[in-house]
Amino acid sequence: MSSSVIGRRSFRRLIMEEINRSFPGCSTREIIIDSVPVVVEVADTPHLRNRGLMFRESIPENSGMLFSFPDNSQRSFWMKNTYSMGTAPYALEMNDGWFQRNGFRSGTQILNLPGRANQ
Repeated sequence: MSSSVIGRRSFRRLIMEEINRSFPGCSTREIIIDSVPVVVEVADTPHLRNRGLMFRESIPENSGMLFSFPDNSQRSFWMKNTYSMGTAPYALEMNDGWFQRNGFRSGTQILNLPGRANQ
């Protein structure tokens, strides 16, 4: 039996292809948080934002969901231990503890956001 090694870019591409196949209507893109590439599903419609990451047993490390809203308003989410602290055009959901493990906090720069130039 032979084994093959897959590069990070190829692995991220495979994740994006699987998400697109499994969850039609939800696009994927790579964003950069500080210098960490992250593959996100973009929830940019009411239906996709309402469904979120429900019914998932797991999501790969460095993958998540970017909730994109048409305006910069106060947001609230129905999730345990989730707090709203101001207005936002986006919300990013990652695996439990991901932000702490990577040293990210509110105000960390995110690049390649959909519909907006490098914010």
